[in-house]
Amino acid sequence: MRHHFDGVFGWAEDLAQSFVRCGEPARRAVAIDDGDANAHTALAIYELFSGRHEEARRRLGRVLDLNPNSVFARLSRRELCVRRRLRSHIRKCR
Repeated sequence: MRHHFDGVFGWAEDLAQSFVRCGEPARRAVAIDDGDANAHTALAIYELFSGRHEEARRRLGRVLDLNPNSVFARLSRRELCVRRRLRSHIRKCR
């Protein structure tokens, strides 16, 4: 989870790489406790930054089922929407 927080709080020198590194620890955390909203949040952020947008969308829904007040999940959903719109706009401009 350290890499997740390094990225979220801007402590990492390489933000994208820090989020990528959180993937395996986040998967293990979810496997240990599927009801842990923080573990699912970390994995969703990994999926988001890895370009797995559909998986991230579903996982963020799970996070909000577990914790409807999760600020990280709500911010990540916003980031996901922005990325999808940007990707769609770029395709239209080609």
